[in-house]
Amino acid sequence: MAIIPFFEESGKFLLQKQYRYLFKKESLEFPAGWVPLGGDPEKMAHNELIEETGYDGDLTPVGKFKPAYGLFDGEYFVFVAKNLRRSDARKKEDTEEFEKYLLTAAEVDEKVFGGQIDESNMVAAWVFAKRYLGL
Repeated sequence: MAIIPFFEESGKFLLQKQYRYLFKKESLEFPAGWVPLGGDPEKMAHNELIEETGYDGDLTPVGKFKPAYGLFDGEYFVFVAKNLRRSDARKKEDTEEFEKYLLTAAEVDEKVFGGQIDESNMVAAWVFAKRYLGL
């Protein structure tokens, strides 16, 4: 699942850069994680949002899709998070270090079309979020 954190006051989105060992490079992403079979997507989204950003907020489900027919039988859920507020419940995993970025919608688009955001689930999540937000 992906969570698109949106600060309405500034019109900016919170993304993070994290090192992806498989590709031996940093990746610019929205907070994300996987929902285990039978898990509650919204509960997991809250947990990931807090864990990865230190914020919690009001989540709205804006879409879901199958990320890889033939390889994976799960669904990928997309949420937009608004009314973001700091959370004391943060429990970051030892292997996760995130550099944070606040970007406008135009800047996110520039990163997508420029190849700096190139992970397919992130691109699809951004499409769902933009439609929901009317961007």
